[in-house]
Amino acid sequence: MSELIDTSREEALFSYVIASGDMRYIEINYREIYLRPDPLIGHVVRGEIPGCGAGCHADLSQIFLEYAITCEGCKEEVVARETAAIFGERLGALLADRLSSEMRVEPGIERFLSAYECVLASMHAKTTLQQAENRLCYILAECPLRAAAADTGLSRGVVTAQEAFIALSTSMLTQLAPDWKLVKPTEQDLALPLLEIEIARHTLS
Repeated sequence: MSELIDTSREEALFSYVIASGDMRYIEINYREIYLRPDPLIGHVVRGEIPGCGAGCHADLSQIFLEYAITCEGCKEEVVARETAAIFGERLGALLADRLSSEMRVEPGIERFLSAYECVLASMHAKTTLQQAENRLCYILAECPLRAAAADTGLSRGVVTAQEAFIALSTSMLTQLAPDWKLVKPTEQDLALPLLEIEIARHTLS
């Protein structure tokens, strides 16, 4: 199992090994993750293979799935899931730091929502946001991880990819809006399509 590869290029967040998509774990390349400007979204998370053009780009859903397949190099499933969670946690912290430094929004839930829009857009997730005073819920038109898995053939990585997504979401909340928590999805929802993301403000008991 290869560790994350830190990159010295300032604009890149970091990079990771891409494993073969067949039933054997074989390292075949590596991909760098960037936060790129987009004329419609503002910023987008994108995976790129050095020396390859736009045809090699990967959206955030594919990044999660590729890393999930890479985690199959671990000998035990629990270690693979823990490794995917660490990946999501690191990526979430890096994105929160990079995005919040460019925002004029005050720290708190509004800053998280602005940064999280970049994450969801980078996954090509079509969402509707339902807001209440102490609770926010994104309703997704379809599961972006399963849609990407159907396009890329990386279906066996969906559950582990969702583990990484949960870790990313929790990490961004902790850094940008620490008085809020992720309610849904949880680890009990890993086998289910990602169709709802719910967060709530901590309340005093």
